[in-house]
Formats: sequence, structure tokens, C-alpha cells
Amino acid sequence: MAYDPLIPQGTDRIRVSAPAIQENFFEISTVFGNNHATLNAADAGKHIFLQLVAQPGDPGTGAAEGALYTKAGNFSGLVELFFQRQNNGAVLNLTQSLANPDNVSPGYCYVGPVLIKWGESSAADPAAGVYNVDFPVAGNIPVFATVPIVFTQQIGGVIQQFFIMSGVPTTVGFPITKVNTGAPYFVPFLAIGT
Repeated sequence: MAYDPLIPQGTDRIRVSAPAIQENFFEISTVFGNNHATLNAADAGKHIFLQLVAQPGDPGTGAAEGALYTKAGNFSGLVELFFQRQNNGAVLNLTQSLANPDNVSPGYCYVGPVLIKWGESSAADPAAGVYNVDFPVAGNIPVFATVPIVFTQQIGGVIQQFFIMSGVPTTVGFPITKVNTGAPYFVPFLAIGT
């Protein structure tokens, strides 16, 4: 039997409605016990973990309110955790999933509102000169809203300078200068921004 909010009625005799009352208490205990410590435990009333049903959109908030909820992520399409500030304020995606969960290159992820991208650029034997390394944007990978900080490192078996980072990064990439000819270059990078 499911929970019945109409039990007991004021005119019910306890001996008649007792089984229905016990069933209601059983249903309440069962539902409350879902994701909670049991009623008689030292941690009674506390959550073991929290499951949130995905919302179709942002729920809205009033003064001195905040909302923690789940909905489909803007880029991943997967159910993600969000927080909305008071007075229908800013919405923060707290758990944006990786676009490529195998951590292959190129890729991106969100850590709160911070966008992190990684990838690589390479060429077999380009002439010396300036080249632009583009951040990944294929598919559903977002573009940086602000100019990111870029980290890169030269990798190779021979220790010599194949390229230098030159110029200023933009929201879509960063320039490098190839300084040696007759050798390939490989530019791994990590960019952090919003």
C-alpha cells in the first residue's frame, strides 16, 4: 500500500485504522531512509548522499536565497550540478564534464567557472617564422570569454630551442616563433581562463 494522507480520519476507530496507520509509518520510514541515515542511528536526519532530479531550466531565486540543482550542461548535454545566486542571479555550473573523458588531446573541462583547455600543435619541418597555435573549438568545445594564461613546454629528444612563445595570447590561440629549420616542432599546451 502507498502512503495515504487521509489516514486516520477523525471518525476512525483506532482498532480499524491501526494497520493503515502502521503502513503510513512504514512508507514514511522507507522514503525518509532513502539517502539518509536510519531513524534510530546516531546520524539520524542527515544525508548519506544527495540525488537531485534534473530540472528543465534554472529554478529562480528570491532575496537571501540560493539554489543548488541539476540540469543538462550547456556544452556536455549531460546532467550537471549548478548553483544560482539570490534574486535570480548568476548561474554557476559546478561540474561541467570533460568533452573527452579519456583525457585525450585536444580537450577541455570546467572547474567551477574556470575553463581549462589542452592540446598540441605540430609540424614536420616548417620554415622559420611565426605560427599561430589554435585552441580547440571543434564540436561543443566553448571559446574562452577572457584571454587565458597559457603554459607550454618543448618536448623532444634533442635539447635545442625549436620554438618560442611570442606575442600575446588571445581567446582563440597564441603565437609561436619557429627558430630552427630542418627540424619538426611539437607544442603541447595548457590554457586556463574563463
